[in-house]
Amino acid sequence: MNIDWTSDENYIFSNNRLKNKELIDHALSSAANLKGHIWVATSGTTLMGSKSKWVALSKKALLASAASVNNHLECVPEDKWLLALPTFHVGGLSIYARSQLLGCEVINLQKWQEKWSPEIFVQALKESKATLSALVPTQLYDLVRLNLSPNKELRAIVIGGASLNRHLYKEARNLGWNLLPSYGLTECSSQVATAELKSLSQNSFPKLKLLDHVEVQVNALGCITLKSPSLFTVLATLCEKEVILSDPKDEGVYTTEDQGVIQGRYLQVKGRAGDVVKISGENVDMSKLQHVLDSLKLEMKIKGEHVLAAIPDDRLGASICLVSTTFSKEEALFLKQAFNELVMPFERIREEKKIRQIPRNPLGKVLQASLLKMLICQLV
Repeated sequence: MNIDWTSDENYIFSNNRLKNKELIDHALSSAANLKGHIWVATSGTTLMGSKSKWVALSKKALLASAASVNNHLECVPEDKWLLALPTFHVGGLSIYARSQLLGCEVINLQKWQEKWSPEIFVQALKESKATLSALVPTQLYDLVRLNLSPNKELRAIVIGGASLNRHLYKEARNLGWNLLPSYGLTECSSQVATAELKSLSQNSFPKLKLLDHVEVQVNALGCITLKSPSLFTVLATLCEKEVILSDPKDEGVYTTEDQGVIQGRYLQVKGRAGDVVKISGENVDMSKLQHVLDSLKLEMKIKGEHVLAAIPDDRLGASICLVSTTFSKEEALFLKQAFNELVMPFERIREEKKIRQIPRNPLGKVLQASLLKMLICQLV
């Protein structure tokens, strides 16, 4: 990837499959009077949506984050990063920033195959003798489901993009994967808190240590707030041909939608405020329920794609729906029964739906708003 990290030149990294990509690139290039910045989309931006959200990160912000991550991971010039994340998301882009500071080699998985493949990933690890990599939980799930193990040189693999299921963590560690769960966000140029290397000496789920480039607090509402040289400069929302610029920082502090608890220099992420729905007057955290379902899928060795959604319900306010792509009535019933035995009565699955494809972003994260829209269209 050719980035001049010291120049005033701006870059826009967007998915080539994005709807109206040329119009978006043109709109962002003239949206703000910026120098030395890189525009990247947030994880919720869809390929076909009429609205997209973008973050302007200065090269200095990205490099400040990179220096902190390099220090946390004890990186050296001899390290080799295997890149398995798209560069139009901060998770992939930030690996090049880390390489820029140390001169580490970055090996792009697209050299082997453009589309994600767990088998090709492991093949690339072994052929390249990579020492570091980064994945999202969806990719890790694919590796575990196929009982794949890493190369001996791989000393750590950062898992970010979404919260990591503890059962999935345990299964992956048993297969030899040296996992460092991480919490980060596009608006802060990547990682905010990541497990320590010393956590790999044991198999228990590790705590996330705050990196040294960021000041983190939790406000009265329980939301995580950040102050850092790695924070964004400006945000842009593109609606059709209109560009709306905003800077929601307050005196340099950015309030996230994520809930958490700070214990010394460690951060425990509780979830996202938007993940909580009301069912029969009770607060239900959908992310926690999805973790329960994912654990059951691993235990029961279910290979089909199943996720949960909260759909509107006139009586209850909302109800839990099991959404599947490979719909086997026997498999869905088995999974539903096992799930309902583990949760509260108001959290139980009440219906099942089959759709052709579950909407996900390029990192594999379920796009809940798009999924809900699809399900509501089925109900009409």
